[in-house]
Amino acid sequence: MAKRREIYMVADDFTGSADTANYFCIGGRKVRVSFDLEKPWDFSRNEQVVQVFDTESRAIASDAARKRIYDASQQLVHHGVSHAALYKKVDSTMRGHIGAEIEALLLGSGRQIALLAPAFPANGRTILNGKLFIDGIGVSQTAFSKDPHSPITQDDVTGIVQQTTQVPTSLMDLSVIHSGVDAIEHFLADVGETNVVIVADAQTDEDLAVIASVIANDERILPCGSAGLARQLAPIWCSPDIEHQPGDLLDELPACERVVVAVGSANPVAAEQLAYVRSRCQSSEVVMSPPKLAQSSTRSLAFEQAMHEIAEIDNQILTVSFSKERAVRSDSIPGTFERDLATVVHRYLEMLKANDEIPVGLVATGGDTAFALCQALSAKAFWPQGELVPGMPWSWLETELGMFPIVSKAGGFGTVDALHTAVTALIGQGLPNTAKVQFGDES
Repeated sequence: MAKRREIYMVADDFTGSADTANYFCIGGRKVRVSFDLEKPWDFSRNEQVVQVFDTESRAIASDAARKRIYDASQQLVHHGVSHAALYKKVDSTMRGHIGAEIEALLLGSGRQIALLAPAFPANGRTILNGKLFIDGIGVSQTAFSKDPHSPITQDDVTGIVQQTTQVPTSLMDLSVIHSGVDAIEHFLADVGETNVVIVADAQTDEDLAVIASVIANDERILPCGSAGLARQLAPIWCSPDIEHQPGDLLDELPACERVVVAVGSANPVAAEQLAYVRSRCQSSEVVMSPPKLAQSSTRSLAFEQAMHEIAEIDNQILTVSFSKERAVRSDSIPGTFERDLATVVHRYLEMLKANDEIPVGLVATGGDTAFALCQALSAKAFWPQGELVPGMPWSWLETELGMFPIVSKAGGFGTVDALHTAVTALIGQGLPNTAKVQFGDES
């Protein structure tokens, strides 16, 4: 019987951590995602627990992101687990400090080659000739070009990587992938021992599967990718000798008497999904104004209005979001708009818990929004449990108010009914017939 490997993962935001980590809840494994910058790993855990460090580095300076990840990887080396399976989760639309973070993890872990395959074909993200496409459209021609924190203005993956690193890059194109395992092995062998980033084309899950089969056990290589590549690596790393059958999510997801939907993302996809929820569900809504929150003269009144509105809510479903108007936050006001939204959600949960111990579920769209909720609730970690649909996981969130089931997704991710699917699942009305998932034991 093969020895089970310790598995460590580094991701740069909440939703990326969650949608990737849940694929590793197989073969009896559990997954813990930590936010602790000083103690990213809990070395008291054994190999049964896959450990993920959510660096929350997408919106910070590139040098700060680099240091955060280098320090975390050095802790692995110092504790003698540098030869464990290690994965660098990147955003499938290439937002964030991709090059800097890959370089930091390469140098900190002692790996020589970063194999970067950000494709997620199941959700329309593909790489062809080194260029990133979203549903067949170059990423620079989509809403991701207007991302407020990390706009993507070119399609070339190598060009995006080189914005934040001087590490050499090269392309392993689709002709190599389609030539099979031997061709990929020969390509990687020709790279040599130097630090380098190899960008891999992939248009299908089968493309990612053959890449994963080659790189999974090569200790020179640092696999880097979205949830798509992780999905192919997970069964190789987690349970080489155990046949795992997917379970039915509805056997595990609790039915909630209240559901809070927090939408902090500015992506128009998230706005459409929110409108769909409101059109299909009898819900209450709190809409906060960024221009009012951005100025000290109107900020207090904006919060007072929101708190008054939540005190009057008696519907099963509450949505909390921002108005369409955007604003630049005054330098005199600390924090973020997402944290403002999370503060209102926190207060609502406190009110519910004070009145009755009713089960409450959370839905968060946008990684910054999800993490802001974790901060407001003083969460230390979360435990991914599975997916409602591909790319939309649910987890148990450890907070000062207790455990909450939370469904999370990226702001620009999913079909128009994605948030509605999350809401109906949390209130116990079921999922689409096609929704089957992989999940582990509740922690």
